[in-house]
Amino acid sequence: MYMNIFPSQNLLITEFEEIKSNLAEHCISNMGKHLVEALKPTSDFDAIKLALDQTQEFKRIVDNGEAFPYDGYEDIEKELNVLRIENSVLSAEHCLKILSLTKTIYLILKFFEDRKSLYEKLEQLTEGIVY
Repeated sequence: MYMNIFPSQNLLITEFEEIKSNLAEHCISNMGKHLVEALKPTSDFDAIKLALDQTQEFKRIVDNGEAFPYDGYEDIEKELNVLRIENSVLSAEHCLKILSLTKTIYLILKFFEDRKSLYEKLEQLTEGIVY
């Protein structure tokens, strides 16, 4: 008698959606939640390997007790939408939110710069970012 060990396609999709839902609960911003909602299953071995390697590297950062700079993160989705409107002006409060996020981005770039080649897969995410 043959037993089906591997879950059915429907079960895989249900579990994937549950994982996405759990992940979205941990997102700091709506932008992050939108990125999670857009996630699709893949069979691309290289993409899966890269994502697993990045996850392992970030786990190592946490396990080592390193202070990864994520404080001061501001969701600037609203401010970006205002900037898309011709002749719009941001308030001082909106500018401070953008400044806070800019500082956090700088600290993240500096974090990886100070640890060259320790977190090569995560560092790839910062390639092409100019501060």
